[in-house]
Amino acid sequence: MESKPYPRTTDIDRRRIEGFESEALRPYQLRRLNELLANVLPLNSFYQSKLSVDAELTLTSVDELGQLPFTTKQDLVDSESTAGYAANLTYPTDQYTRFHRTSGTRGRPMIVLDTKEDWQWWMEAWQYVLDSASIEPRDTVVMAFSFGPFIGFWSAFDAVVDRGAKAVPTGAMS
Repeated sequence: MESKPYPRTTDIDRRRIEGFESEALRPYQLRRLNELLANVLPLNSFYQSKLSVDAELTLTSVDELGQLPFTTKQDLVDSESTAGYAANLTYPTDQYTRFHRTSGTRGRPMIVLDTKEDWQWWMEAWQYVLDSASIEPRDTVVMAFSFGPFIGFWSAFDAVVDRGAKAVPTGAMS
């Protein structure tokens, strides 16, 4: 099965969501969480096992999230395949278009594979940060770090470009 398109959040939707009071935010979060579970669980044996479900789980409250088992980095490290990435992949490896690594702040870096849809999510998540920094399309954003394969820097760079601002990589420069 192929990955599903990530529903893109428009600037208007994002600003509306940012203004939600907790009473409005929780139903939105519950709906999005259940959409995620419905998309991932039927295809992801790692999380089927972790959550002790075959292919379906629907939460009735965001509070139920706290009752689910937490996934640790060690869980993912312990599930690594011979190819070097965790066994929590949802799709066949040919559907993943990006290869990155975690920072390795705690232990050795882990390989992260992302689909095109995953990458869209990363850029959407960064848009909230760019909103907070009041980045506009006319702005220039200096990316003062060496990228390497670290996912956070690449996704931030692409989010700036997606917003229409000028992204200037300056890492590894004197």
